[in-house]
Amino acid sequence: MPSMSTSSLPFAIAPKKFSAIVAPSFCCHPLAASNPYLMSAACTGDKFILPAFTFNYGVGLDDDAPDATLILFASSDDGTNAWPGILLLPQGAKLDTTDGAHRRSQIADILTGKATDDQKDALKRNAVDVKIVFEDSRSDSHQDFADCGKAKAIPKSLVTTFDVRDQRNQRSRELVKTSPFLAAYVDATASNVNLSSKSRMIWSMSAIRMFVAHIVEHHPAGAEEFFDALVRHLPQLRALDKARGDRSSTVTTGSLRDQKGGDVSLRGIGMAVFARAFLECKSDDLSFDDMAEKLATIDWHLLACERTDVPSGPTFPSELRKVAQPIWDHLLVIGENRYRVSSSSTDADAAWEKIMEHLFGDKDRQAA
Repeated sequence: MPSMSTSSLPFAIAPKKFSAIVAPSFCCHPLAASNPYLMSAACTGDKFILPAFTFNYGVGLDDDAPDATLILFASSDDGTNAWPGILLLPQGAKLDTTDGAHRRSQIADILTGKATDDQKDALKRNAVDVKIVFEDSRSDSHQDFADCGKAKAIPKSLVTTFDVRDQRNQRSRELVKTSPFLAAYVDATASNVNLSSKSRMIWSMSAIRMFVAHIVEHHPAGAEEFFDALVRHLPQLRALDKARGDRSSTVTTGSLRDQKGGDVSLRGIGMAVFARAFLECKSDDLSFDDMAEKLATIDWHLLACERTDVPSGPTFPSELRKVAQPIWDHLLVIGENRYRVSSSSTDADAAWEKIMEHLFGDKDRQAA
């Protein structure tokens, strides 16, 4: 167990439970083998952040165990609920790990493993936050662990937005930032690939990353110009581009997204299809404008009629299939009186095959 400093330490008090938040001078390297985060950050002297560890003192103590001493610099009537203090633990005191055991177990892995001396030294120069709780019951300590796990995790979309150490995330942010249209219509904080029908945005950052992930290994450059061409030629994108600079415009993303069962181009799956169109341009030396003109001839609506025109009841699935557009019918996941649209890579591939046959035909594709 790492040694703990017993100098002046900050702490906090909560009702019916005492916890001391301390910053001992030790460091950890979680997931060194499976997660390169700290190996590429703390171990190289770069900035990093780790969640606080939670340790417990009290389980297993008996009447003969020496007391821990807490000295508070507080006044009972000052109206605050946190004060500076000094926590003195008895010699040889051991702290159970309530939360962070997985990270703690790999401290030894990195410091005794195959990392270089320079990496180990860089890691040792850091510290992490530690919260100490005082529970004399093992079950209460386990409850604390469960409570730690109830905090809401950071949505993957936010990781995509802010974690620029990842090449695909960085390229996604760069693409959105340098395209005025995408900058105006990409939601950087949405937790899902698809946005709600009422959102004024078109795509989520997760959808943009889906586009980038499909092209970045082959042709990472040129995406900005490709989207410029799409906006020039696809009527729905052109209308939204005009509307973003016209406050009096009645055109809204929601109204276009919901027409005739939904506009595929304004969903996550649309971004996946665009990625395949981009690669087709690159592989066949087709100009972005030529591709965009061809894509503009496609009916991007899921249905041939409005969703409200489809009869509800037991016949809903069969009636829906009758009015589904052939290019998109395989995307429909139909339930009782409702449906959703698949955004899987496999379904995007199938959609692109249909689009290629529609735009070029088998004969022209074989010749190409």
